[in-house]
Amino acid sequence: MRSWMLAAAGLVLLYAPGAAAQAPPGRLEEQVRSGTDTSQTFALYYPPGYSTERRWPVLFVLDPRGRALLALKLFQDRAARLGWVILSSYNTLSDGPPEPNVDAVNAMLAWARAHPSLDPTRLYLAGFSGTARAALGFAVALRGHVAGVIAVGGALGFTLGGPETAFAGDSTFAYFGSAGTRDFNYEEVLALADRFRTTRVPFRVVPFEGPHSWPPAELCGDALDWLELRAMLGGLRMIDSGWVRARLADEVARAAELERSGRWADALRLDDAIARDYARWPEAGVAAGKAAALRRSPVLTKYESARNGRPRPSRRWLASSALRSCSARPNGVTPWKRPARGDCSRAYS
Repeated sequence: MRSWMLAAAGLVLLYAPGAAAQAPPGRLEEQVRSGTDTSQTFALYYPPGYSTERRWPVLFVLDPRGRALLALKLFQDRAARLGWVILSSYNTLSDGPPEPNVDAVNAMLAWARAHPSLDPTRLYLAGFSGTARAALGFAVALRGHVAGVIAVGGALGFTLGGPETAFAGDSTFAYFGSAGTRDFNYEEVLALADRFRTTRVPFRVVPFEGPHSWPPAELCGDALDWLELRAMLGGLRMIDSGWVRARLADEVARAAELERSGRWADALRLDDAIARDYARWPEAGVAAGKAAALRRSPVLTKYESARNGRPRPSRRWLASSALRSCSARPNGVTPWKRPARGDCSRAYS
């Protein structure tokens, strides 16, 4: 059996908001060939102001059909604002053996290792459908370096050593889940979020109107915003109080608008999220009170009863045996050295 590994990358954060005068513009390279595996190619995005003088978060995008540019562009605008580097593979696949995705991630990790301006504690993975499941498995295998996963239209079933137990109580990891309201995997995404709630893993789930697909670019951007917030709250970067206050005000206003428009389940979900994510701010208590009131409302009680009465998705849908194998640490993984908590400026070899 072929031995496969996820290469260790030496990636560190010194995030400084704002850009210097006349900073270079963002740059998209549509096709980059891996220097370590010439069968692997990926699209690459550098945000405005990119230089080797500071450290940058990096997002690996795993599209289930290898549509690297399509998937990268969903995240590009917000990555430009936040200062994230993006690599998006042309070789990732869904509904098959794990090797193509392992090879793709290895190639991107090798590129990251060759660029020490990237942060080893702020690697993020985004996947859709089967590659959402793969991303969750890779996060477990690279625990301590993957700070978050954006998993759309797919989730893993419960296994010991899966993400909900591997990251239990870990405030430095965050899960952003999403699914279309007509997605056949909608319920499994919500089910994984429920398990993350139980094991105290930071999570956010935001459905969107639509079928089994990537979300709109605006929602993909919201996912990056939330992961940036969680990096601050988890001690992976300095807190930008002004940015957090502005985001909190926007989220409180959005929850109020959802309630006014009769989208009570969405309002409840967002109020709950505000209460979790902004616990140190007074608005969290107000949001928790609104969530409790909504939960007592007859309409929501009926909705929750109907949802809880639906049959849960079968294990066949939750994860194939091939993808479940990604949940355990693969043979040959070399863990990265993680800096001491609060020390995000240490050099990496």
